[in-house]
Amino acid sequence: MTRSSLRPGPRAGLEIAEAREWRIEVTSGGGVTMTSPGEPDTLIASPGQVARAVVLRGAQVPDAGVHPRGFEESLALLSDDAALLVVPLHLLAHGDVRDAAELRRVAGADDFAQSLGLALEPATDAEAALASRSAVTVDRGPVRSGLRRAASRHVALLVLSALGAIAAMALGGDIGPYIGLAASAVVLFVAFEQWRYRATFLQLVAGPPAAAGRTDVANGSTGELLQIGADDVVHVGAGTETWLAGPRRGGVVTCSVSGGSLRLVDRRGTDLLVLGATGWSSAGDRDTLQRACRAVGIDLDVARGAVEGGDAAEPRSTTRMSAAASGDVVTAGPFAALLISFFIAVTHAAPVDDLDPIRAVVVVVALAALALTGVAQLRQRQWSRRLTRTRG
Repeated sequence: MTRSSLRPGPRAGLEIAEAREWRIEVTSGGGVTMTSPGEPDTLIASPGQVARAVVLRGAQVPDAGVHPRGFEESLALLSDDAALLVVPLHLLAHGDVRDAAELRRVAGADDFAQSLGLALEPATDAEAALASRSAVTVDRGPVRSGLRRAASRHVALLVLSALGAIAAMALGGDIGPYIGLAASAVVLFVAFEQWRYRATFLQLVAGPPAAAGRTDVANGSTGELLQIGADDVVHVGAGTETWLAGPRRGGVVTCSVSGGSLRLVDRRGTDLLVLGATGWSSAGDRDTLQRACRAVGIDLDVARGAVEGGDAAEPRSTTRMSAAASGDVVTAGPFAALLISFFIAVTHAAPVDDLDPIRAVVVVVALAALALTGVAQLRQRQWSRRLTRTRG
């Protein structure tokens, strides 16, 4: 069975929502739809509308589609006279592919084209020109796109509130407190958004997803978790998740434990996920893994000598968590919000014995922003400490 859906590679923090919900799929009638977290489905192509599936390479690839390792390939779906979708393949694979051919295999581009009844072909210059005017161009995942917009908004608002706080102190008089009130309201809005992003982050990393139709296989040594199912195979690490298509969807068909590594492999022999074997190759854990794999039709291949203490392979599914994905939105954004709100509170509170109502409101609003930011940071530190203890 071929893979009929394109899925993102490993995701961390807030971007876990992408791993769970972002899909580009071929429908039963031969159409193409895209689902995104919290958004209605987008119809990319009606049944029979996709006439060609091509790969953009090198100079044909939009700037946003450049792979972090230098592999510059994007998948484009074309109708007879228009481009329907362009998506960079590096968004759909782990970050340690060795060449462009492996990138296509891991992303599932060939299988996706095949599920449309097409062969994946190199794009001509004319097709590349058509793709540059695509109806839907994906340059990054939907969560990351939202975080970039939020980052721009937060930077502008933090600068505005800082300038307002300085102006309020410099002007004083009757107008100063009103400027201070506006500045404190702006920084409170930023603090609330930071708290909301942080709360969403903590909810996503609090535990594994509900294992609907999947069997949990825990790794007692590393704290990792595999969920084995017919439709999905999920790896849960420290604040990260990787969602792979299961055997029923043309994804993982073999779980191989050898040479210090655990590999989840598709029918073409492509490594979709590579983990260290520690904790998976002991007798008890191996039996649990074998039962889970056998129940959904995944072959388990454990090589002789694949035991604890062997030469461990470097995992090829890891992903780093950006400051935005951890809930900060902007690097040092929470610190800036704390500093600005503290500055506004102090400059409007003194002298305390002459505190008029408008200045009192400014102080209360600024302290609310200070408290909201501080609580969010404290919860993040508590999660980080728990993670450190678990790893230790």
